[in-house]
Amino acid sequence: MNWPLLTLFPIILIALTMSGCTTKVISKNADTSQFKLATPPTQTKLLSAQAETDEHKKALTYLEACEEFLSEALLSQARFAYRQIDQTKLSLNDLVRYQLSGIQLGAEDGDINLLAQSIKTLDLDLALRTNISEQQQRVRLIASALSTLERPIQAAVLLSDYEGVFGLSESAALNEEIWLLLQRSKTDALTAYSYQGSNENTLAWLKLAKDVKLRKASIDDQHKVLLEWVNRHPNHPATSALPLELDLLAHLNDTAPTHIVLALPLSGPLANIGQAIRDGFLAAYYRESSSERRLNIHTFDTEQTPLSELYQTLEAQIELDDNTLVVGPITKERIENLSNQGRISIPTLALNNSRNISHQNDLFLFGLDPKHELRQLAQEMTSQGYTRVGVISAESQRSDELLSFFKTALEAAGGQVVNASAFPSNQALADTVAELLGTNDSATRLQAVRKATHLKLDSEPRRRKDIEALLILADNEQAKQIKPLFAFNFAKDIPVYANSSVHLADDTHSSDLNGIQFLDIPWMFTKTSPLHTSIDKAFGNDNNRYARFYALGADAYLLAPRLSLLREIGNSYVDGLTGRLSIQSDGEIQRELQWAKYTRGRVKPIN
Repeated sequence: MNWPLLTLFPIILIALTMSGCTTKVISKNADTSQFKLATPPTQTKLLSAQAETDEHKKALTYLEACEEFLSEALLSQARFAYRQIDQTKLSLNDLVRYQLSGIQLGAEDGDINLLAQSIKTLDLDLALRTNISEQQQRVRLIASALSTLERPIQAAVLLSDYEGVFGLSESAALNEEIWLLLQRSKTDALTAYSYQGSNENTLAWLKLAKDVKLRKASIDDQHKVLLEWVNRHPNHPATSALPLELDLLAHLNDTAPTHIVLALPLSGPLANIGQAIRDGFLAAYYRESSSERRLNIHTFDTEQTPLSELYQTLEAQIELDDNTLVVGPITKERIENLSNQGRISIPTLALNNSRNISHQNDLFLFGLDPKHELRQLAQEMTSQGYTRVGVISAESQRSDELLSFFKTALEAAGGQVVNASAFPSNQALADTVAELLGTNDSATRLQAVRKATHLKLDSEPRRRKDIEALLILADNEQAKQIKPLFAFNFAKDIPVYANSSVHLADDTHSSDLNGIQFLDIPWMFTKTSPLHTSIDKAFGNDNNRYARFYALGADAYLLAPRLSLLREIGNSYVDGLTGRLSIQSDGEIQRELQWAKYTRGRVKPIN
């Protein structure tokens, strides 16, 4: 039979699709002694679907092929079969299978759009109206998809509603998963969420998560809320198998310090900084709504007495060893000396960091390290598609260090610094910006052409075209002069970023900074918080000068009882005044800062 070419083409396409990954089965024919190539079942199904004239059967056969390919992790083939399915020809039950296949394919293929569309159109009630084994598989699949789509509340609710289908053996692991999903949820999202089901256990989960989130500033209140919740819900699946974080919280009195020593420079050249940290710590302590645990706070002036004497005194008081925390010191030199003298036996929250510190289990490092914001800047730029960056900075050793770290962070994120220029003084800013953007070279070339041709060319200099974003590493006043020069040098359309040095909380003349995106600590945007108000009232103008150090002290208090929780629970964090705080494996406290943008002369935080 002579088949037209157009008829053969779909069959050839299917065969080519299958050829790269199907198993070739060779069987011997006893009569002819010839070898024949057997067609794999999935390929047969695709060929049958292509040849099928009944539209319903065609769609169903493609669906079955897609499901089989997914079960064998053959994603390319599954994607091909999935795209051939006409969902309008499927029954309701088969439509559910189609949507579930879309969810699985989207998850395994990293196709967020397919994942979102499949979840959106899925009839959940119909999908879960099946046997126990399939329910378990489908609940897991859908919950994972919801989590990937950043809908952790819905994922947690689904797991809780169907917790009964998994059995007691999986209860502890499921409780952990549900709680981690709820902890990932934002407080306002939890508060606004309206549960439409009737599962009492799910309602209890949501209530606990909301109450703990709303009391994030007080670990004592969280402890109290949890104990009351356990007493109210003795038959809840989590009561007999608390997730790790809640278990640590339940045993707060065994892990939280009862004695804190603030080892800070309270005299000498760093006295103002030390006192601001101390005052921020104490202000946070006195602002707590409840203080049932007795907390003894002592101060130690690191400028008056060697730090080694403090540790000798504390080590001699054996009863304090397990319940004492040292907060400080703040200078890199003292922290390096402390970490290199031997094992630190008293848990210590040092308020700085250094590359020359040896890791110790009881040493935590928490400071206003600029590398946190530079890393976040690099990640944000590349995520927005800006991989080729120009940088302008002041001419100084500190700026060189910041630029070097930013280059490393940007390269790690998939970008590169294509040009960097430094200015020695404000008077040299115009030339430095022209050098950065290449307009000085363009002007020089234009002048040379005019001289060589003796023609009055009607042209103007041009900037280099390989810069996709600009970063300013300079202070507020310098940035106000730099930003307008970008427009003068034909770079008005390039996105501009800056580090926190560009931001002054009391600056009311910022129109020259319009369009600049930058990072800073949340404290700089929370003027109306009770803690901010009390510090403003107590310290007046000094609050603006030492604002970041007040916030550092307040967050040191926030972290003190949570260090064990943050270290033991992967991906956990607390929302502090210096950023979203988490602990890395080496004991360093990582900060995620707040984004903001200058608009019409004012700073607007970006959620």
